[in-house]
Amino acid sequence: DGSPVAQTLSASVGHLGFAWNQNPTGLTWDAFGYPAFSIGGLSNGWQMVQTQATTGCRLSTQNPALVGIGTAMAGGASGGPWILNFWPTLSTLGANYAGGLNSNIFVGDAIQVYSPYFDASVKQLKDVAVAMKP
Repeated sequence: DGSPVAQTLSASVGHLGFAWNQNPTGLTWDAFGYPAFSIGGLSNGWQMVQTQATTGCRLSTQNPALVGIGTAMAGGASGGPWILNFWPTLSTLGANYAGGLNSNIFVGDAIQVYSPYFDASVKQLKDVAVAMKP
């Protein structure tokens, strides 16, 4: 009849695995983004930047709790995923789990970018969003 078939978000655009309730201490992430600038040069947001970084801190005094990784990505990189066990294809089992995202930086802290801590409530929100159909 020509009408579009309703699909889940994952079926429409693809997906990463999801890591939540992780102990972030010492985890290595591959962070991706399109920063307008970073330490060491301008990228003007035209090129994807990949940074491999280890969790540097956890700020449980913030609401929501934040985790930080060492990276020079800044403005424009927001929303880019932090991927645990990164492999360039999704065909590798046990790889490519999103567990954070480039969310914010603090003035004067040019080598950390922060993400809300992905706990069970974030997992629940993600599950609801992925299951929705247009």
